[in-house]
Amino acid sequence: MRVLVCDDQADVVEALRLLLKGAGYRIETADSPSSLVGKLGDGRYDMVLMDMNYTRDTTSGAEGLELVSAVRARAGKVPIVVMTAWSSVDLAVEAMQRGASDFVQKPWDNHKLLAVVERQISKSARDAYSELEIARTVQQGLFPTRGGRSEGIEFEGLCVPAREIGGDYYDFLPLEGGRQGLILADVSGKGVPAALLMANLQALFRTQTNGDLQHILRNVNSHFYRSTPPAHFATVFFAVYDPASRQLEYANCGHPSALLLCADGSECRKLDTTATVLGIMDGFETDVATVEIRPGDSLLMFSDGLTEAGIEAGEEFGEARVETVMRRNLRLPVPEMVSAVARAAEEYAKGEHFDDMTLLAMRAV
Repeated sequence: MRVLVCDDQADVVEALRLLLKGAGYRIETADSPSSLVGKLGDGRYDMVLMDMNYTRDTTSGAEGLELVSAVRARAGKVPIVVMTAWSSVDLAVEAMQRGASDFVQKPWDNHKLLAVVERQISKSARDAYSELEIARTVQQGLFPTRGGRSEGIEFEGLCVPAREIGGDYYDFLPLEGGRQGLILADVSGKGVPAALLMANLQALFRTQTNGDLQHILRNVNSHFYRSTPPAHFATVFFAVYDPASRQLEYANCGHPSALLLCADGSECRKLDTTATVLGIMDGFETDVATVEIRPGDSLLMFSDGLTEAGIEAGEEFGEARVETVMRRNLRLPVPEMVSAVARAAEEYAKGEHFDDMTLLAMRAV
């Protein structure tokens, strides 16, 4: 946990730094209101511990009250604990009204101060976890509740997030003419920002039910490019199955290669990249590849969180193991095959995967 400490007396800052460091906290320090505000822009903190009196006014706490308001405006819900040697009930109340979470009087008692810090950080962590649980519930509701069958194929998807919420996305998109769209995407970044981008990408795809594959991707990319920051993008595997021709058109936009395993397991074909990622340029174009899908053929799309599972321990799960597990479970129903692959990767990584694992499979019937 990172605590940002601000006081204009160097000996006070050092005493607090040693006390909190000894209790296991990571400490950053500031020696003035301007320094404190500047530090808030440099990184994320779990608590701010700040003096109420500085050079402009060393008795009333007025400068500290203004600083509390400024910190609250910049630090969101991060707990703010204020300290002053000229404490009073009125000053404490006004500090709370401006956004402070607690109040400590100088000279402080070490045990009481540490108890306040622990209480405020623990409460903040519980509140954040509760909000993430709500976000997780909302995000899970964006995924299809189950796979299903369309004319000529059956399909299933699964997402195993590494955190409470993630940036992977899969969907089943019914298209005009009886065609079935299958989408698997991985948005750059982690946590809440990635989840918001994922929801945006899903909404864009769901508004596109007419036109060919290239037309849909051009429209999605154009809107995604205009509505996201320049540093963000998404890798996408987008496939469209036509039951009339038993052809699968696909575009692989910077995504891991999907695996197409024939019905008897004798051949496994990789469906490689055909275009760059979505969201980094407005004038998007992609090549479209086409493969024939015969009865019993199985296609598996996946995010790199699946193949990279276990990499922190020295060796990733890898594409070869994905193919091996696919072959071993080729006769199982599609949902069971998907679960078997995900389970094998989790067991290989001993449950410690640090990226979302998302899979989407289809089989011709």
